[in-house]
Amino acid sequence: MEKKRLFTVTLVRHGETMHNRDKIMQGQLDTQLSDLGEEQARLVGRRLNDQRFTHAFSSDLSRASNTARKILQENLGTACELTLDRRLRERSFGYLEGRPFTDFKQAQQASGLSQEMFTPEGGETVEQVYHRAKDFFQDLCRLMAEPLKDEAGLNDKDQESSHFSSVTGSQSSLTKKVHSGALTDASNFIDLSPTCSSDSSSFGTQSQSSPFTTKFVNGQDLKEVTDHVLIVSHGLLLRELKRVILEKFHGVLEDAMATEAPVVSPNTGVTSLTLSVNYKYGKVKVTCVECHVINCTAHLCNGKKDLISHALFKGAL
Repeated sequence: MEKKRLFTVTLVRHGETMHNRDKIMQGQLDTQLSDLGEEQARLVGRRLNDQRFTHAFSSDLSRASNTARKILQENLGTACELTLDRRLRERSFGYLEGRPFTDFKQAQQASGLSQEMFTPEGGETVEQVYHRAKDFFQDLCRLMAEPLKDEAGLNDKDQESSHFSSVTGSQSSLTKKVHSGALTDASNFIDLSPTCSSDSSSFGTQSQSSPFTTKFVNGQDLKEVTDHVLIVSHGLLLRELKRVILEKFHGVLEDAMATEAPVVSPNTGVTSLTLSVNYKYGKVKVTCVECHVINCTAHLCNGKKDLISHALFKGAL
């Protein structure tokens, strides 16, 4: 018998930092929110204050975790703990971290490679970031599927449990909780095979209208959503996480969403999607059933002008 659960995922990029403003490569440097970044985080928190998040995840880097905390502070209906996960960190830019973005461009141009293909010495490839995002998403889907396992009579001995652990202590305690990323066994349980092509062109499919514009999706009422998941992270990691999720999208993106899907979100840009996990024949199948918004910064429009202008630089720094 097939069993289903619906859940929403809300992706938010961290607020602005001074390195963002000055176009200095951050990567995995632990930088702080600027004054504008603090205000952006407060405003996105207000935008999301009617959500009832059942789970909240963030990169362990301060600019992301502090943004997540501000969102949760504005959300009086949420009592869940914030889970910090290193897999949600920004791409490592190796020796170029802490240096101007112009240094990255010069090194990239000297290499003769595209910006996507160029990897600074000591840094991560885009493909490695993609697999880090997929690793996290696989664990998230397994977490969402646990009630289905319970209903089916499975237990932890049947399948490996998720690798999430709530982190509320100091940075030093966090260093003891590094995710290995080895999920070979889980791949036998979670079906993450793409619904569509996984190359960048799969983001850009355009249509005059989306088939998923009502509260009903494939015969399911979106009021049946049982979990609401907040994920706060960084520009490039979130772009790759969108790619992972949209590989499971059965519909066609509208023009504006198709344009935004393959690009890095502005600071505190919001992406919201509804997914289903189906349990059948001993496997969980994941489907993205609706895209609500992608990289939306409407919450910044009523604030100071520079709240938006500073956020619009979309480089993954």
